[in-house]
Amino acid sequence: APEHVPSLELLTDSVFAAIRGFLPENIGFVHFAHNYVLHDLGCRDNPDCEGHQLDPEFGALWKKVFGSSIAPSLAAGDVNAYCCVQFMVHRDRIRLRACNPSPRVKPMSFYQHGWEYFGLTAESYHRLFPVGRVVRKLDVLGRTPGQLAMYIWHVMFGEALRLPRRQRDVRLPL
Repeated sequence: APEHVPSLELLTDSVFAAIRGFLPENIGFVHFAHNYVLHDLGCRDNPDCEGHQLDPEFGALWKKVFGSSIAPSLAAGDVNAYCCVQFMVHRDRIRLRACNPSPRVKPMSFYQHGWEYFGLTAESYHRLFPVGRVVRKLDVLGRTPGQLAMYIWHVMFGEALRLPRRQRDVRLPL
């Protein structure tokens, strides 16, 4: 989609480089999207900023996906990344989470757990909007759990919480 990936050539050239082994070994995850999201912008003195609005749902999602008792804050700038789900992951990074060590997620694999949580039940919606376990049409149309998950893909695949902008990432061959 052109609103997410600036050109098809970027995608095809990146995949070709990866297949041919032209990417450095330390690159395990690369976003293709060009829009970098900073949820913490304007949040310091503004309780109505997007980061504050998303924090409760984002925290619930983080805890469920990672089996964690704590979660980072979007409003505090703990997590920054590129928008959306166009990215490339090295197979070694995928294997990092083949089995999640969290006792809350056993014995399923991390990915099986995610598939069941997001794809097979309404649980992902009910956990984010627990009042009366009602899912509004707006929530379904907005794909809220998936929209929030786009800010954690890089963490799922072994990157730091705060992903640097591409032009400042010394690992990337620019």
